[in-house]
Amino acid sequence: MQRLDGKKLPGRLSTDGLDGGIGCASGGMTPADREVQPTRRRMLLLAGAALVAGCSNERLLVGAPSIGTGLSRFPDQTNLTTADPTDARVFFVTDRAPSEDGSYGSGRARAVSYGEVVIGIGDADTSWGDLIAQDAAGHPLNIKAVEQRGQLPASPLPFGISNGRPVVVPEARSAYDGALADLQDGITRQLQALQTGDVLLHVPGVNTSFEDGVFSMTDLWHHTGRNMVPVLYSWPSGHGGLPGYFTDRESGEFTIFHLKEFMRSLYQNPNVNRIHIVAHSRGTDIATSALRELLIETRAQGLSPRSVFKIENLILAAPDLNFDIVGQRLVSEQFGAAFGRISVYMNQEDTALNVAQRLMVGARLGRLEPEDVPQTEQVIFGNVERVNFIRVANAGGAFGHSYYRENPMVLSDIVLLLNTCSPPGSATRPLERQSGNFWLLSNTYSGGGSTISGSCS
Repeated sequence: MQRLDGKKLPGRLSTDGLDGGIGCASGGMTPADREVQPTRRRMLLLAGAALVAGCSNERLLVGAPSIGTGLSRFPDQTNLTTADPTDARVFFVTDRAPSEDGSYGSGRARAVSYGEVVIGIGDADTSWGDLIAQDAAGHPLNIKAVEQRGQLPASPLPFGISNGRPVVVPEARSAYDGALADLQDGITRQLQALQTGDVLLHVPGVNTSFEDGVFSMTDLWHHTGRNMVPVLYSWPSGHGGLPGYFTDRESGEFTIFHLKEFMRSLYQNPNVNRIHIVAHSRGTDIATSALRELLIETRAQGLSPRSVFKIENLILAAPDLNFDIVGQRLVSEQFGAAFGRISVYMNQEDTALNVAQRLMVGARLGRLEPEDVPQTEQVIFGNVERVNFIRVANAGGAFGHSYYRENPMVLSDIVLLLNTCSPPGSATRPLERQSGNFWLLSNTYSGGGSTISGSCS
């Protein structure tokens, strides 16, 4: 892995633990912890285990989807955009502070940085054929280079009041607009290299280091077929442990303005035809909050968010969202009408969300059951047919929270959804209807046949 200055790093960064707390670097309990009542102590241990579930000293490429080899979804080797066909190139946008070793840490930065990451998949003997085989799993992922291309001026920009209205200082506005145009040019170059107009944007959740976000984006992009420009929005999470969960939640509030500015620049890019968003866990709150603000702004201008945003798919995987708040902030704002399709993946056995639900109080969207939905929302969801809730049976994994990329059945459905935009219950995506907009993704899912056909056009 390369530093921002080009020097080699010793290996993947680990997530820092907190003093005496439960984190990646420390799994023990302090003497004070031992004084906690037994029930409370069990809850803390459960929380610590679940909230550090993403911590790892290495990452491997996840297994292929269960839909068959699907060779038609991969580009011809001669059309790949990296010198080594087994490499991946991910565009990143981040408001993480640079770390001392030259990467990006969990601290917050007021200035948004952007650039590209080159990821190696496999070892020296791994071939392109190995990567697109049905059993393509277990290949090591390693970051070869992190290349920062630029940085936006720090926010907030200086402004004054003129005739009762805020006006940004002209020099600051010019510098900001110039940097934003350069960021757009970076996306455009990637679109042209892949000969596509589609962007796949990933917003990870809490306790996710910069490197972990890069690896998750690589999993999604590779198995989806390498036919979209992969963009990682990496916000400053990754503090680890139970206290770190709350620190990351506040970092999620910190980052909303930056994500909103980036999303606006993305859909205003004339070279972008369609945007597909995959948000996970607390990343769903960040993504929907930024989109909600853009939705209000766009409608105030008399425009249609559906036409302006270009967002074909909004995927909320294991959303760590309070359902009551979803009703008031999203449903009440008629949020679902602004997108081509919203797909919510849920698991009632999600341990991490169970912990969040106990800590924050209130049903989490990612553990919802049909009977939990009030009658008013059921009617609304029925009228907005392009909002669907997908319950995952036997999600698997130690905590049942990262199934969106680790479970072959779920990954298959996401691959088919992103490539074809087919509705649930179709021949392409044979999900079982439970009731209304609720569907079941069983452990025998086999959508799409052996290849992917159809498109979102």
